[in-house]
Amino acid sequence: MSSAGEMQHRLEEVDGLLAQGHTLREATGRVGVSVAAYKCWLAQRGGRVAVPLDRLDHLYAENSRLRRAVARLNLEVKTLKGRPRIDFFSKPLNTRAS
Repeated sequence: MSSAGEMQHRLEEVDGLLAQGHTLREATGRVGVSVAAYKCWLAQRGGRVAVPLDRLDHLYAENSRLRRAVARLNLEVKTLKGRPRIDFFSKPLNTRAS
């Protein structure tokens, strides 16, 4: 078992790597702890470290962009469902005049 100071230091290292955009698996691997140990230490400490505000702003902007994209696609689907279907396998119309 690690000392409380070492545990705190490793948690801060992992949190720093997460703030830089690394995945949890990458960050814990670089620090030398397992994902399970990291989560256990977080639970002992009482939760996560606050996400830096610039990262949080980026996440809010990305969330907003993705919501708009989903809304746009839903509207497109509703529009396409309202159109009559074209059967491409039916007999062609005779367009020649006899």
